[in-house]
Amino acid sequence: MNENETSILLVEDDPITLQLHKRLLSAYGKVYSAKSFDAGKKLMSEKDFDLGFFDLNLDGELKGIELLALAQNHKVYPVVVSGESQDEVLEKAFLEGAKDYLIKPFSKEKLNHVMGGFLIIKDMSSLKA
Repeated sequence: MNENETSILLVEDDPITLQLHKRLLSAYGKVYSAKSFDAGKKLMSEKDFDLGFFDLNLDGELKGIELLALAQNHKVYPVVVSGESQDEVLEKAFLEGAKDYLIKPFSKEKLNHVMGGFLIIKDMSSLKA
């Protein structure tokens, strides 16, 4: 793997959505996937990721919000991927550290927009280092 390649974590419990999103994300870097809250948490503790895409509704609960806080601790740029439309839930996601939000299923165009934001932040961070 190229050492400059973006390392991406995708946490999604729906197998079809997981495969679709993994395929779209693979154009931007190496994608590691997890199908549950516990698997996502374990992967984050074992590997460094640049970017994380987190479903909010995992295992029948809003466990993805907990992953957002964990992502912040691991310096992962967290993006919410969800069909959730309740304002309170989305507000909580951003309060827990979400940097962006994609509605499922997302398009390549929407993903390009999110990745553009990530790359700007990444470039700004590298200038400070």
